[in-house]
Amino acid sequence: MVVLNAGQVEQIGSPAEVYDHPATPFVYEFLGDVNLFHGRVHDGHANIGDAQVLLPEGAARQDAAIFYVRPHEIDILRENPNGGSIAAKVFDVRPLGATVWVELERRDGLGIVEVEMVRDRYTDMKLQPGEPVYLQPRRIRVFGESCRA
Repeated sequence: MVVLNAGQVEQIGSPAEVYDHPATPFVYEFLGDVNLFHGRVHDGHANIGDAQVLLPEGAARQDAAIFYVRPHEIDILRENPNGGSIAAKVFDVRPLGATVWVELERRDGLGIVEVEMVRDRYTDMKLQPGEPVYLQPRRIRVFGESCRA
């Protein structure tokens, strides 16, 4: 698979490799829905607002970073056990077959986040609009502010 941007090669690889390990922000956004969080990287954590989310890949320090997370790679929690989750409130819920799209508003006022979850998980949680929750990214990718296409 070859991903082109204005006639320039952005990435070459198998479909799984390109989807799972996008080389640039353009490739990440080209291949599907994504949530963007602005913050900084310090001591192996993504500092997003008041939250400090552990970065599994141990990114280098960056004073201005953009964090990319796909909607199906975020968990919605009712509690913030380790302080590393992003405070939000449920804004809207849209059941779509086997999945449910939940639109959430960050409690720090810095944006809307979309989460895709399986219907069974949604049914178990019984999320309601206006309910305070926490967002925990399971996979997060960081690019410097200057990398954005």
